[in-house]
Amino acid sequence: MADSFDHGVHRIAWVGTRILSRTQVRGAGTWEIVGHAGCEGDGTLLALSSRDVAPLCPRCGAVVQWQLSHLAPSVAADHRGVGRLP
Repeated sequence: MADSFDHGVHRIAWVGTRILSRTQVRGAGTWEIVGHAGCEGDGTLLALSSRDVAPLCPRCGAVVQWQLSHLAPSVAADHRGVGRLP
């Protein structure tokens, strides 16, 4: 199963997608540090967009794994060309 899909200029990642620090974010949403036991940074939540690069752990500076926890696709992008929203 793919971890994201492309729809025109919009690239949407599935919840559960994982990336490492210093990697281009694959989709807008809330990303969480996972698998970083022993550091207070484990479980840190951060809102990132597809223009961002996943950061290092804010507590210890290590390369960490980020997991997409909640999608935050742009309402404007989702409704492009359909007119004004109610």
